Amino acid sequence: MALIAHLRSLKEPLEASLTLSTTVTVVITIISYVLVSCLNHKPYTPFPVLGQLHAFAGRPRQSILQWLLAASRHFRGQAWRLELPLIGKGWFVNDPASLKLVLSTHHSSFGKGKFFEGRARDLFGNGILIATGDSWRAQRSAGQSMITPPTLEHFVETTLPRHLRVLLDPLDAAILSTDVVDLECSAMDYSLAVFGEIAFDVIEDNFVQADWERMSASFSRPFTESSGRIADRFGIPFYWIFERFLPYGRRLRDDLDRVHRFSRELLRESLEEIRQEELGNQDLKEGKGLLVRGLLASGFKMREAELADSCLNFLTAGRDTTGQAITWTLYLLLRHPSYFHDIYAEIDALPPKTPHAELASLLPVLEGAISESLRLHPPIPLEILENISSRPVFLPHGEIVGPGEQVLWSAWVMARLPSFWGDDAEAFKPERWMQMEKRPTAFEWPVFHAGPRSCLGRPLARLELTFACVQLLRRYEFEMAWQGERAVGSTLTASMEGGLPVRVKRRGAGEIDR
Repeated sequence: MALIAHLRSLKEPLEASLTLSTTVTVVITIISYVLVSCLNHKPYTPFPVLGQLHAFAGRPRQSILQWLLAASRHFRGQAWRLELPLIGKGWFVNDPASLKLVLSTHHSSFGKGKFFEGRARDLFGNGILIATGDSWRAQRSAGQSMITPPTLEHFVETTLPRHLRVLLDPLDAAILSTDVVDLECSAMDYSLAVFGEIAFDVIEDNFVQADWERMSASFSRPFTESSGRIADRFGIPFYWIFERFLPYGRRLRDDLDRVHRFSRELLRESLEEIRQEELGNQDLKEGKGLLVRGLLASGFKMREAELADSCLNFLTAGRDTTGQAITWTLYLLLRHPSYFHDIYAEIDALPPKTPHAELASLLPVLEGAISESLRLHPPIPLEILENISSRPVFLPHGEIVGPGEQVLWSAWVMARLPSFWGDDAEAFKPERWMQMEKRPTAFEWPVFHAGPRSCLGRPLARLELTFACVQLLRRYEFEMAWQGERAVGSTLTASMEGGLPVRVKRRGAGEIDR
């Protein structure tokens, strides 16, 4: 009995020793594996456990884009594997053939998917950026009602001039006060006024500065802030935990509430305008509220919240992308002032009362500058789609996109690769567009997306871009009020970090009727 008791007394320390030894062995094995893998790690490929999370989590958008560019150069423009543990995995593509397959040939296999919807639905609801099936088709059809030839003519000859003072008044005030003014803010307000009229018909042309300040507080600032926070979600695992317990989560919820309250209020005003027209209490307004009218006429039944979501999606797409494109165009011209001489000469040589729709054909240098700006700073610098089918999809060079995996691409990165744009791809050269024998396809230059989901607003955006730049450059000269290069902001679109601070003085061309 004594011997048995003695053996039992030895068993517990022995078991503890074996357990500790096993644990230590496992830990050492894991650490050794990770260390060896890291020592043998190939540049830009996923690390064990961490993947490429280090390149995304908590980093500003400009830094992420620069890393994606460096990785794409390393892989010489070929598709490469991207893995973000606890977030998602897939392929980053740069070649037009892969984009054509994803956006056109096999477009039915790809959509925003759970990855995008789960992170962005708080902001975009069931608008066209997320909608599928009949809802998407109804919204797409309503959007097409805004780009008919009569509508485009009314847009460029009436709508754009009607709201011009929203763009110009802050600049005139800056001349009188000699203050620095944020050109991006003025451009964004102008785009909001223009697209607000088209979508809702409630942005009045008699708004004063106080009205725009109220609108900024109730929509522009909350939308920009929430867009940045939503963008952060794509690079942070368990983002909902941080939003639940950290102060910025409450601010995000408050901002989202303000944005949706704003869109619902605009929709109700627009619906009341339409009701009064139907009752004969006021005349039909040409070219106004086209989106709401198109949605109501689509035959697809939508609740008020869905109508508001749809209008918000179109409104923000028009406001952000076009306003930011105006900003980047002026920024690049200020960084390369040698082009101003030819652009001023083109504008000053325009025949009196030139129809606004004909401006682009008479201004080749300015149009080249606008196209070059869109190339180097596309409205959506980073895009993502998910394989929503139940089968793998094979990319042109053999890469396999499994169900639930993502395909990412960046028009910002593609514009800086020499494979299509040449060794001077990163240079701002408006003349390249005048010297081209053939324009790039939508898959070579995916600035307005491509395929069945290509951007509906492209004609509107190009008309507004040309018109706004002409009105600015025929009236003013601008001077940089910043140091160094401006960076892409950390939002879902190509905002400019810190805006575009400029000093303004009037050109010698004299006062021009508005």
